[in-house]
Amino acid sequence: MKEHLEREKQKSQPQLVASNPWKSNDQLRIMLQNVILKRQFKVVDKQFQDFGEICNNVLYPLALESERNQPKLIQFDVYGNRIDQLITSQGWQDQKQFAAKLHIVGSAYEQGEYSRLLQLVRLVMYQPVSGLYGCPLAMTDGAAYLLQNWLRAPTTKDAETNQFVQEAYKRLTSNDPSLFWTSGQWMTEKDGGSDVSRATMTLAIPLENNKYRLYGYKWFSSATDSDISITLARIVDESKLKTLTPAEIQKLPISLFILRVKDGQGKLNGIEIQTLKDKLGTRQLPTAELVLNGTTAYLISEQGKGIKGISHMLNVTRIYNAASAVGSLNRIYQIVLDYSSKRQAFGQKLDQLPTHQSFLLKFNIIVRAVNVFYFRMAFYFNKVQSETATQDDKEILRLMTPLLKLYTAKKGVQWISEGLEALGALGYMENSNIPQIFRDSQVLTIWEGTTNILCLDFLKALKSNSKDEFEKLDVYCRHNTHSMMTFLSSDSLIHEKRQSLIQSIAKMSNNHNGLIAELSGILKGSIPIQEGQTRIRDLCFMLTENYIASLLLDEISSNGKLEDIVAYELWVEQMNTYSKQQYSGVKSYEVLIQLNKLKQSSL
Repeated sequence: MKEHLEREKQKSQPQLVASNPWKSNDQLRIMLQNVILKRQFKVVDKQFQDFGEICNNVLYPLALESERNQPKLIQFDVYGNRIDQLITSQGWQDQKQFAAKLHIVGSAYEQGEYSRLLQLVRLVMYQPVSGLYGCPLAMTDGAAYLLQNWLRAPTTKDAETNQFVQEAYKRLTSNDPSLFWTSGQWMTEKDGGSDVSRATMTLAIPLENNKYRLYGYKWFSSATDSDISITLARIVDESKLKTLTPAEIQKLPISLFILRVKDGQGKLNGIEIQTLKDKLGTRQLPTAELVLNGTTAYLISEQGKGIKGISHMLNVTRIYNAASAVGSLNRIYQIVLDYSSKRQAFGQKLDQLPTHQSFLLKFNIIVRAVNVFYFRMAFYFNKVQSETATQDDKEILRLMTPLLKLYTAKKGVQWISEGLEALGALGYMENSNIPQIFRDSQVLTIWEGTTNILCLDFLKALKSNSKDEFEKLDVYCRHNTHSMMTFLSSDSLIHEKRQSLIQSIAKMSNNHNGLIAELSGILKGSIPIQEGQTRIRDLCFMLTENYIASLLLDEISSNGKLEDIVAYELWVEQMNTYSKQQYSGVKSYEVLIQLNKLKQSSL
């Protein structure tokens, strides 16, 4: 019996192993290889393999240390003086150093035809091991992109503002840790997040030249330890402030500002840290409620056009959000795949069980789908930033980026949960570090717009041309039909292979036609606005999946590989088939929800 117990005590579970994120992602490697020159890819391939090793062996341990030692706030010193001292872990501080050395942000602003694309591909490997440092980097990159555009067309001739913006842009894109700055993006206030046009109650009081003092309450401010921040406020004459009601303040136009978080002596710039947020996940990241009490800032938009200015940041931060979702999915998929080859059940390895094989196949298809969607948007953004984009490229980027963020976030939460389950008890144990991935993924559906907000933003983008209500929808139509026609006329496949996919293309075409007809009805007003909005969420998911089908079809046209064909067939097979819905949402809401609320309130 003693020997038996010793044998049992010596047993251990298979270790959870994350492979090199570049070597294990053939799909991204092939897509990149199809875009850049062969000799350039050979160099990049080696660089990315090395970067993958750094991610696993250097950055990931820092991420774990940041989770173990979370930020703390000391508001008062021993004498009762308010100091608002934010304490972050050594791992978090080291992440900033490595972010600069590895040029995570700045590489996108280097000279080169594919600088932004290469940066965004590398970002997929970086985000899951950054210990959420990718969040301040998203805002840093967004600010850098905003300031780069601002420097091309400044909104003021004020020398001090121009000098500060130039310095900020240089530091935000620096690879020197001693110079590198990060930026915050302080938009959310107590009245709301995404609806900044209504929720912004921060006021800007004019000083001399282009300077202002800001007064307001920023309710959810990530990257509290950043060096600068971009924020919104309403400009108001201080002499008129006493007579303005909150409703009148909400009618004042919104402008965009840039500010230093601390002054030259290291003291907060008129900023009070009220509290650190106690969050479900992203605990490594210092997120706070801030009071701006006379914070000095510079105006960097035309007066009243702040929302237009902030739009420069949205594509960047939403793509970073998608990179986190795609990268985390890639990572947990590889962990599950490796574990499935080691763990036994019913006398077989998990990956030999048909049920588990079916699960892995579905997981693989989702991973392929989000990778191809992410890569295409990264490719279009690269074209926009390098000023080589066509008008259609710009329009498809604007239309589909909200859906990229929406879809990758929702599938990220769903399939990270599936991955956790596939690891059994190991996936559920905190010291396996898998629950952290799951907790942190939850924010991806919220930050930079919840699912419903993004659906409405997509609808807004469709309607953005007042002269031609169908112009934006036509761009999407051209892309989808081009993918189908290119495939059908491609020489990369033998006739029999093309014929075998006709059924899948027919389903894709049916979905396309139904979606376009219904969206056209919403745009031209034959479907009432309220009814259209009850349906837009479903339409966005169906349209996204059909768009991904077109991208997978492009992969077949480019490569003609069997795995691309199988992936496309399986993807289309699992897609919902479009069917016209009766618009019963408004009436159903009244019956099932509104009436019950009235009943409960009368009890």
